[in-house]
Amino acid sequence: MKNYIYSIIALLMAMLCPAQVLISQAEYFWDTDPGTGNGTPVLAVDGTFDNVIEQLTKTGVATPGTGLHKFNIRIKDNMGVWGLFSAMSLMFSPISLLW
Repeated sequence: MKNYIYSIIALLMAMLCPAQVLISQAEYFWDTDPGTGNGTPVLAVDGTFDNVIEQLTKTGVATPGTGLHKFNIRIKDNMGVWGLFSAMSLMFSPISLLW
């Protein structure tokens, strides 16, 4: 499996409630859900989760290999509640260099 450097940028919004809900943690996983809180952590670009909308980053993401895979991400709010995951299907194909 090859390692690629990815910048995972996501704008995540929490619904407005009487008390402001902020993002406190985020994680991603490929294909199969390892369970809430057991995914690979991602970081806030500014270094801290403290807003309703955050830009996320992660480097050194290992891709799952050739074929169709599902990339999933989910967030946890400042009340300790994990949200549902958001998914995107991606197709990976081998890279061949022609000389």
